[in-house]
Amino acid sequence: MMDFEGYRKEYFSTWQRRIERFCWVLFFIIGIAKIGSFAVHAYFKTLDDAEMRYFITFRFIAPTIIQLAFLFTAHVFLKKPSLSIHAKNNIVVIMFLGNMAAISIFNCTFTGSMIAPSLAMIFSAIVMQPRLLCGVFISCLGILAVSALVLITTTPITSIYNTVVSIFILFMINIGNFVLSTEIYKGSISQIEYIRSGYEKQCALAEELQREPLTNLYNRRSLAGAIERLMHLSNENGDNAILVFLDLDNFKQINDSYGHSAGDAVLITLAEVIISNLETNRSAFRYGGDEFVILMHNKNLAEAISIVEKIRREFFDTEFDFMQEQSHCSLSIGIALYQKGWSSADWVKAADSAVYKAKQNGKNRYEITD
Repeated sequence: MMDFEGYRKEYFSTWQRRIERFCWVLFFIIGIAKIGSFAVHAYFKTLDDAEMRYFITFRFIAPTIIQLAFLFTAHVFLKKPSLSIHAKNNIVVIMFLGNMAAISIFNCTFTGSMIAPSLAMIFSAIVMQPRLLCGVFISCLGILAVSALVLITTTPITSIYNTVVSIFILFMINIGNFVLSTEIYKGSISQIEYIRSGYEKQCALAEELQREPLTNLYNRRSLAGAIERLMHLSNENGDNAILVFLDLDNFKQINDSYGHSAGDAVLITLAEVIISNLETNRSAFRYGGDEFVILMHNKNLAEAISIVEKIRREFFDTEFDFMQEQSHCSLSIGIALYQKGWSSADWVKAADSAVYKAKQNGKNRYEITD
């Protein structure tokens, strides 16, 4: 069955890897483009020495150092298992924003590059963190302002009007991206809630299929898996594992004398007594008919006997009003401590043999397998 938390973690981890990979690919593409541009300028001598130094320093070296700092720092933190998914989402979006800020500020003469930081808003929406989205939006406006200032100071006075218009358009694009990202966030939340709802229904159905409807204990199919898991723990770690087999005494006589509804009442009462004496109801099972099984993990034999005796006495002390003569019911119980090398069938058979011995020895008692 699908694990919702596992799905959620994998969803975010996948997007973290995608964003990081995208940043690295973009870094190398832009780096190659800049080296190519530098080679063209050097070959055709389109820039003098001062312009070439400016190009190398501010168009290549400075943004490259900033981008690498963000990329390597994020990569180190994303590898840390101690960090939460929430923290890693923040880191990967900030890494992307930092890279895009370097592209925008140091290449602002290409006005299209000034849009790049706003893409971080979309990634914030995808990882479903509204505070991060708002923070990135404000940061994008700040980056746009710095890029615009750099652009204006390097723009000839005759082109200022067109530059201002371009900056205003970029500002509106940022607003539009924020609105779009907000809608993406809402859609992502709806999708996750839909998946969560389906997961919860799936869990409820799976739980219902594992339970026996009359007593609400786990059924025989669930018992098979539980026995295998407990045997594995015992074999791997040497943990104590005990199987307790409980069989109602003279149950057929109760059904024949008082009817099946009376028999059902006895079964329900026994289930309630068993559950009330266990740490968890996941260790109690209805094996079939008037037979029940309890699995005990990391209990020694003395502890198991104490629990079993308490169940036996409490059930025997329960009075059933519909019974005219003998108003009490009793149990024959078999206790089997798991032995390495046993199969699940061997283990159940050993406990069942102890039940048979308890019945032979007078009923209303427990016996331990040899």
